[in-house]
Amino acid sequence: MRCVCVNVPLGAAMFVIEVRVPDEPPQNLQCDNSTRYILEFIWTPPPQESQNGIIRFYEYQFGIDVSNKHDIEEGNVTETIKLFSNLEDSPNQVRNLSVVATSESSLVARWNPPRRINLCKIRHYFIQVTLVDYDHCNQTDLPALAATTDNTQYVIDSLKAYSLYIVSVHAYVGQLAGDSVELLESTLESAPLGSPSCLGVDSSIKEQLTFSWELPYCGKRNGKIDQFEYEFGMSGHNYNTTDLFVTFNNLEHFTEYVFRVRAWTIMGPGPFSEWQTGRTAESAPDDVPQNITSDNSILQELIMSWLPPPKEHQNGIITMYIYKFNGISNSTTDPTVTFTNLAHCTAYEFTVKAFTAVGGGPLTKPKTAWTLHTGINGHEFIYG
Repeated sequence: MRCVCVNVPLGAAMFVIEVRVPDEPPQNLQCDNSTRYILEFIWTPPPQESQNGIIRFYEYQFGIDVSNKHDIEEGNVTETIKLFSNLEDSPNQVRNLSVVATSESSLVARWNPPRRINLCKIRHYFIQVTLVDYDHCNQTDLPALAATTDNTQYVIDSLKAYSLYIVSVHAYVGQLAGDSVELLESTLESAPLGSPSCLGVDSSIKEQLTFSWELPYCGKRNGKIDQFEYEFGMSGHNYNTTDLFVTFNNLEHFTEYVFRVRAWTIMGPGPFSEWQTGRTAESAPDDVPQNITSDNSILQELIMSWLPPPKEHQNGIITMYIYKFNGISNSTTDPTVTFTNLAHCTAYEFTVKAFTAVGGGPLTKPKTAWTLHTGINGHEFIYG
């Protein structure tokens, strides 16, 4: 059934309506006046065999007969009003749709109404915004917003920065929607919300550290990352690079350094990463053990002691010492060693060098130590 609602003035008493379509008129014409000031006319299409094609719209005439109204001249009929109703077809598409990014979180859509082939009034416009590329790094297909408006402009807020959206607009007549018109548009960039991710360090090469990282996580970039700013060693001096790594050479052996980095878009920098600590690789010590001493206070015994190489020359963790005593080599992890059952009043020669996991350092100069001698009348003499 097809329905037309018409507002009429107070006091109208008789109404004449004529509906014209091909061959035969619409069927079952009825009038409902149950609502004050409103008449609702309802009908069904002509018989199928008399339609002679697809019914596109209905043309109807509406007039007012006031012959039974006492305060209006008898028989006076108003001019017939000719209206058109396209109740079968949906409206056309909206025209000249444009979508403009106004910030990192908003778009503005504008359009012109459809071209009207009848007098149907657009009831409203339906706008749907679909996120298709989040932060330009994560393809998706999620509706972000749906709204209706009576205007031909709509501001779309609360969107993701630097993200690609499809904006579609439908015109509605009654419950019927026209075909959608769609446009792709991206929100604007802003400074990154997150720091570079997956920060790591490679210390496999002697005297060198390479720090590497990845882009901020998707959703934290907020734009095209065009450079990185880094700080090395808490020096307060910052440097820039477009690479995802930076290498520092000629560093001290087995020394800790700190590094941090942040990402930039055209709108500015994001936050710095946490400090990343890197330690250069070990190497063999480049100095000898220090302060070799001998203790011969016990008869036929020598205790040899020493200190590690200076800290700045250890070049790693001292794991052991190799020493030579009286021509015989041995090793120890402690900086002291005791020799027993030695000859009385005898000189012994001692050398030692320190080792890291990489290798050994230089050997000390020989250190001569004497064992205790028991003198005349039981007196002890110490040489060395």
